[in-house]
Amino acid sequence: MNVPFAASGQRVRDQLLVILSEDFPLTVKELYGRISRQGHEVSYQAVHKVVVQLQQEGIIEKKGKGLQLNHEWIHRVKDYAFNVDMAYTGGKKYTLPKTFSKPFTIVFDNFSNYVLWIATNARDGKLFSTGKPTRIEVTIAHSPTMARMIENEIKHHLEHH
Repeated sequence: MNVPFAASGQRVRDQLLVILSEDFPLTVKELYGRISRQGHEVSYQAVHKVVVQLQQEGIIEKKGKGLQLNHEWIHRVKDYAFNVDMAYTGGKKYTLPKTFSKPFTIVFDNFSNYVLWIATNARDGKLFSTGKPTRIEVTIAHSPTMARMIENEIKHHLEHH
């Protein structure tokens, strides 16, 4: 997996994050073995020290006998990347109305922004919090076919939830 925040892959910290993004949970011994097999010269103590630092920072956490990325940290990284993307795409913030009492329209400039928006708002419980079906019209610039497909998916979800 190509991990943008660990482009160099030379730091033990970066190597641990890449490994744990692909396979988890892993023990410190397993992490050390993976790094060593990749041809990096690093001591077990160095790996252990970085693991402790990552735990203290809330980036990784214990799961059984192993370690994994902290799910809250993953969400913070995702939200940060979403905000950076919004800043670079003109600063558009796609916001929900305060109530779902009437239909509303949101225009997205690309499919990725739509997917990130839907995932973030669904995760945060903002999309279907009233329990009442609401018409949401979605338009994605330069893709009317995709917009119709997405609108149908939303309608289907609203009809069945």
